[in-house]
Amino acid sequence: MKDFGPQDPFAERNRDRLVLVRELVREAAVEMARIRTGTPPLETLDRHGWEHTRRLAHNIAARAQALDLGVLAACARELERFAGGVALADSKDQAVALQGAAIAIETIDLEVSVLSKSERLG
Repeated sequence: MKDFGPQDPFAERNRDRLVLVRELVREAAVEMARIRTGTPPLETLDRHGWEHTRRLAHNIAARAQALDLGVLAACARELERFAGGVALADSKDQAVALQGAAIAIETIDLEVSVLSKSERLG
């Protein structure tokens, strides 16, 4: 009797995960580019802009965590934390949070670049 289900459910699950990882990497790259093009308003410490950045970072972190992309998830959580700090802190703490956010953006960019060049995602 012929089985109508997938012959290798693990391979199919892995293919589905890779599709989701590729999608996240592509979208994270676009979002980081948007954050960079929005840098002048962010440098003015625009609370709305930083809150938007915090939400983007939160979404990237959640998706990365669900896909077992621990480094990307950790970097995005850092950006989420620092972006929240910029949006809510006083001027002294904002400077520290702004510097941390800039570093977190760089690390997310670096990790997205590494993931996009990964042979497994090819």
